[in-house]
Amino acid sequence: MELRPFAVADAATVARWPASPAEVTWWCDLRDCPVAARTVTGWQRDAGPER
Repeated sequence: MELRPFAVADAATVARWPASPAEVTWWCDLRDCPVAARTVTGWQRDAGPER
């Protein structure tokens, strides 16, 4: 499997993956449901230890 950056145009689709507030917390440890597309887009810019 290869992980690669997603297209910014796909951020809204990715943001809709979790279907409940609990899933949002499990998925990305946020409290906002639904997750904003701009939040998902920002993840691509953030360099973190998982890179």
